[in-house]
Amino acid sequence: MNEDQSTPLPPEEPPAVQETPTSTLPPATEALPAGEAEQVLPAAEASPEGAVEPSTPTEETPSAATESSPSADASAETEAPPAAEAKKPTRSRFERREQAAADALRGLIRDSLAVAFPQVMEQGERFQLSLNFELVAGEPGELRFTPGLRSQIEEQFAQHFSPRNAFVEGAVYDFSAASAEAPGCRPPEADSVFAGFDNLGRPKWSSISQRFLDLQDERVGLLSRDKPTAPLVHQERGKDLRSEQLSSAGKANKSFSLLGQLIAGTWKLPDAFAKVAGEAKLALTIQIVETLDAQGRFALRLNVLAGGLQAQEFSDLLQEPAFRDLSRALDRARNALATLEEKARAAQAQREAQHFQKEMKRVPRILQQLMREIEQPRSKRKPAPRKEGGRREASTRQDPRWQDDVRVATDGDVLWDRERSNWVLLGAEGKAHAFAKDGRYLTSFAADEKRLENRILDLVWQPGHPDAVSFLATLQQA
Repeated sequence: MNEDQSTPLPPEEPPAVQETPTSTLPPATEALPAGEAEQVLPAAEASPEGAVEPSTPTEETPSAATESSPSADASAETEAPPAAEAKKPTRSRFERREQAAADALRGLIRDSLAVAFPQVMEQGERFQLSLNFELVAGEPGELRFTPGLRSQIEEQFAQHFSPRNAFVEGAVYDFSAASAEAPGCRPPEADSVFAGFDNLGRPKWSSISQRFLDLQDERVGLLSRDKPTAPLVHQERGKDLRSEQLSSAGKANKSFSLLGQLIAGTWKLPDAFAKVAGEAKLALTIQIVETLDAQGRFALRLNVLAGGLQAQEFSDLLQEPAFRDLSRALDRARNALATLEEKARAAQAQREAQHFQKEMKRVPRILQQLMREIEQPRSKRKPAPRKEGGRREASTRQDPRWQDDVRVATDGDVLWDRERSNWVLLGAEGKAHAFAKDGRYLTSFAADEKRLENRILDLVWQPGHPDAVSFLATLQQA
């Protein structure tokens, strides 16, 4: 036992060198998680005294000298790239989406202006734009632009670049010459009518016979009669008359935006006017034009184009007996247009785009009513049947509900019928009742909202008549 104890043991080999093979270490190209790297160090610290430590630290097990050396830290800071020193602030998801939407909108505006208003791209001017849109909430929801986004953009720039007072009654604006007084802005002959704009925005003219042929109107043969029974009228849309016009040549310009027109003819001119016009027959072009007044406000104008006659000469012509029906029809159209202009301006002021578009849809109806009055003048219409004594016959369509409607009616329900010279009382359920001047009940008929609107717009039914209050009081006391 003593010998065993006195015999010295051989020196123990370092376990880190002999027992741990190098193949168990992770390869240098793999990134070892921090937790695992820290787990390597305790294994080396737990080795017995005298164990041989590796002289060169590896990436997986950095040496303590490397981690704690001030000179190493200073060297690392010196070699760091500049981007690490000035790191950009991180934008939120909403900020990134807002910037993307702004970039997309800017691109759309830029591309639209490059086509319609290329002069804008060469300027450094600032523009204030406003957009109307409607959001339909939900998932994913819907965003609606009324009118379309491009239309809103182009319309605002068109209004900005449109000249003031470009409208001249009796003439068409020449976008190429930027004037309504340039040669070719008025009909060259008494039988000439407007045939649209060419690609450069210059007016084109045609004889009324040729225009009816171009429009494939089968009534063209009636224009060659020596004594036509009544003028022929054809209605045209403004978009068709601007179809050839280029965007860069004022197609979207609001200084003279043609919304629609009538070509009508022919009328036989009195001898004195025939000598002035150089023709015995007269054709007319009657247009509705959207323009800007001197203050740059939205305006609607009725433009009558008469070839061979100056403005004052045409005004004198309308005083002739054969043209009085036409004069009254034009006056009614101007009144209807003035009412429409007022309503459209109010919608614009309140930024109600849908209401504005709804009002503007009445333009074709004003032309349609004018067309009917030209083709069938009111003075030549057959009067309503009358019985002895000169009174209009009462209808056999008696509706007992008219008495109930009279009892609950207000002043606003009473209208004056200018065509028949009687009263109209609006009742319930889309009914209306007609009364003679003396309060005698005549008939009842359907008067839905559309018919009521048409009659008022055409100035046939007059609301707010000064005698409406006393008439209603008479009815309610009877």
